[in-house]
Amino acid sequence: VLILNLILWPIFHLGISKITLNMNDRHFQHDQGMYRLKAYEQDGTFFTQRLRIRSWKKWIPDGATIFNEGFKKKSLSSTQRHYIEIFILETRRAEFTHVLQIFPCLVFFIFNVWWVALIMVLYALAFNLPLIWLQRYNRLRFTRLLNHL
Repeated sequence: VLILNLILWPIFHLGISKITLNMNDRHFQHDQGMYRLKAYEQDGTFFTQRLRIRSWKKWIPDGATIFNEGFKKKSLSSTQRHYIEIFILETRRAEFTHVLQIFPCLVFFIFNVWWVALIMVLYALAFNLPLIWLQRYNRLRFTRLLNHL
């Protein structure tokens, strides 16, 4: 069971990443539904003061390097309007990817004792929530930049 647990997570993570990487951009065009910034996020203090995102974001690897394809978001390569628009779109794709990567934790309840399955839920949240927050933080920043251009 331990080996199954260790094998399934990378399969889930990589499989979901590959699927969302190949999804049409039209799914990620607008800040609607889950992508809409919430009132408490609008001024950015939630990310900067509550989550202290600036202090740990540098340690997060860029997922685009895993498959050596996709849009690299580790650093800003241009301040051209079109590039910023693509960057914002890709934050939505990454957010969607990490939201989807939480759900497979439910599979672990099938073959694990409840407390091990609960650890898998905690792992899914601990791994994905910071990445979701990072995408939302970046989208807020780059939307502001886009509005100034």
